[in-house]
Amino acid sequence: MMGLSDGLAKDLPRLADASGAGFVIHEGSLPRNKGCTAKQAWASGEDHELLIAVSRRIAGKLEGAWRRRFPRTPLTRIGSFVPKGRGCALSFAAKGWEHFKPLA
Repeated sequence: MMGLSDGLAKDLPRLADASGAGFVIHEGSLPRNKGCTAKQAWASGEDHELLIAVSRRIAGKLEGAWRRRFPRTPLTRIGSFVPKGRGCALSFAAKGWEHFKPLA
């Protein structure tokens, strides 16, 4: 689990690399505010968003337990890890927050 303060496009590859995996994302499942594009959903980071990776074996159990414990806080399944070298490659310009990039 990790916070998404740098944006999904930056933090998901970090989590996948640390796990020795690739990833597949169902872009239509990405949580978005009204008017937010998919590209913005990938690039924006919020300190209160978490990215959680669990095995498929317990994913359903976690979702049920989460709904019971936090009924007003959604838990959204957006994709899965796959063997390293397979899955998504992020091809658009927005790659998340760069802490040391000049603000020109």
